[in-house]
Amino acid sequence: MPRADVRKSGLQALAGTTNFGLITSRVSDPSSCSKQEHESAKLAYEVYLDRLLSYISQYLFKLYSSNDGGEIDGVVFSGGIGEKSVDLRKEVLRRVKWLGAEVDDSANEKPEGTVTEISKKGSKLKAFVVETDEEGWCARLAREQLGF
Repeated sequence: MPRADVRKSGLQALAGTTNFGLITSRVSDPSSCSKQEHESAKLAYEVYLDRLLSYISQYLFKLYSSNDGGEIDGVVFSGGIGEKSVDLRKEVLRRVKWLGAEVDDSANEKPEGTVTEISKKGSKLKAFVVETDEEGWCARLAREQLGF
């Protein structure tokens, strides 16, 4: 197992980078990097996936318990990692298949437009990829606060 750098934290310590796209490419294409980079990337990816699933499971529990077991309408992937990580979206939805999630692989591979449904037709739990414009919103909010 790769040894983490104790002076760094998070993805940087585990994989030597915070670039999740680079991490996933090292996982999916071992020939693109050294064996150590591949192993470090696999570890970082698995830790990230584990933390994400822990968060989702806690959120689902709270939602179910406060909604008297009501239905969940959908799962939305957004932001840099959510918009660009095909494999991560597929793996998350595979792990919540018990909720009725079914992935449309072709839609998941190439989301088109601002909002793309990536669940199969008839899937009980809908899944979407939603483009975000974080920088644009930050600029708008700053402009409003500064009175411009």
